[in-house]
Amino acid sequence: MVQSDNLTPKDHQRVAEFIDAAVGIQLPSHKRSLIESRLRKRQKVNNMATLSKYIDYALADNSPETIMLIDALTTNKTYFFRESSHFDYIESFLSHNAEFKNKTLRVWSAGCSTGEEAFSLAMILESLRRDRHISDFRIDATDISVSVLQTARSGVYTEARIESIPESMRKLYLLKSRNSEKKLYKMCKELRQKVFFDEFNLITDTYPKSGSYDLIFCRNVMIYFNNEQRNNMIRHFNNSLTDEGVFFIGHSEGLTGNNDIFKQIIPTVYRKVSNASHRHSVDT
Repeated sequence: MVQSDNLTPKDHQRVAEFIDAAVGIQLPSHKRSLIESRLRKRQKVNNMATLSKYIDYALADNSPETIMLIDALTTNKTYFFRESSHFDYIESFLSHNAEFKNKTLRVWSAGCSTGEEAFSLAMILESLRRDRHISDFRIDATDISVSVLQTARSGVYTEARIESIPESMRKLYLLKSRNSEKKLYKMCKELRQKVFFDEFNLITDTYPKSGSYDLIFCRNVMIYFNNEQRNNMIRHFNNSLTDEGVFFIGHSEGLTGNNDIFKQIIPTVYRKVSNASHRHSVDT
């Protein structure tokens, strides 16, 4: 009888424990089919006879496949101008906040995936810069996945991927491929020079120093971590913000238990409670 090559509970546990230790992402039993489908692709690439043998190979010490296993299980879908209320808030906030007219706005897109979030921000901020609401800006965009960062750095997207970009912004910031059959679009050089992509592990890497950013986006990322990991991340993000900097999270997320360091402005948008304000609230 032919032996089944399904992902076994034992192999699922091995992979889940490794991913939790490596990057903090939770892969519970209800995600077994997702894990299997993604690892099956890597099994075929490596020409392994069974899924179990592939997992043995990927989890072996110093295996070159380890990073590809992590990559396969941490890649998430996104799209341009996702959760559009956040971009509406940024336009309003920066248009009515004079302090940014004479300084470079610093932004962190954490868990940037294939770059849609970072470039959505870049389009909004470049429009604000042109209208002289801000002096300049820099976006640091990070992810743990090497493959999504490769796509993000290229700044190239298919016609289907850019559907959610307003037509007016497409004309300003996208360059269409000369080969009409390919239907590819590339972010203009002006935007690509403002966005800096790099690898970052939200669990194990050292966070940027205190007061590094005016805006931090970490949306639909923290849902993959446990409560302790989420709280640690939130405290680190808070420290990396300037006083009264703004923090954006996904609509399926919350900051329960962190009301002492963040104040909600609108749903999923929070201002940092400055050190002075925090001390005052504690003293009184």
